[in-house]
Amino acid sequence: MTKSKLFAYQEFVLLATADDSGKTLVGSRNFGYGLAASILLDLLEEECIEIRTERYFFTTAPRIYPIEGKEINDPKLEVCLNLINSKPPRTIKFWIDRLSSNYKVQFKKDILSEMVDLGILGKTTKDYILFTKSKFPTINAYIENGIRERLKNGILDKSELTFKDSSLLSILNCLQLKTELQLSSTEMTALNLKLQNFYVNDLLVHAIWKLGEEELDEYTDFLNPFK
Repeated sequence: MTKSKLFAYQEFVLLATADDSGKTLVGSRNFGYGLAASILLDLLEEECIEIRTERYFFTTAPRIYPIEGKEINDPKLEVCLNLINSKPPRTIKFWIDRLSSNYKVQFKKDILSEMVDLGILGKTTKDYILFTKSKFPTINAYIENGIRERLKNGILDKSELTFKDSSLLSILNCLQLKTELQLSSTEMTALNLKLQNFYVNDLLVHAIWKLGEEELDEYTDFLNPFK
């Protein structure tokens, strides 16, 4: 990766955090799911893992399999790949949940700090009695606006819409972050039409939706003591 090319998980963090502070624009749980799905997207793009649907013990479901002998030159992706390598084949939903639980807090801090080093974000700190609060305002919007422009061009068929970009758009939409693309009404209509096709094959987003449904069921059970 060079300074001009970010991984999908880095692009997700830029789009999913506020430009004036670096604060996440969605709840912590959903942010973690989006980050984890973007990490899996990067590992798929780098051909370090593959998704296969085949019978494993007593169930048939899309599972993640590491590709033997593959390495990746990125510390966070390497940590995740090593964890995947250490386990038997697991479902996509399992890995989105596990990677989110394990790494969302530390990875967010690390990614924001990396964006500071790249000159994309600034950093200000304010000391309080018991803690210090940091903000990460955007100081160079060129990279983030470039991401938006690339995605817009793909939406409007001005350029090829790659697997990475279609999956990233699906993740942003799933987490109600597509407004961060700053689309016009015409562009939003074009995106919504394309999203109908993305969801047919987008297993990453299906896994996020499934996790969300399970959490809603748990919350409903909690509110209903008679169930």
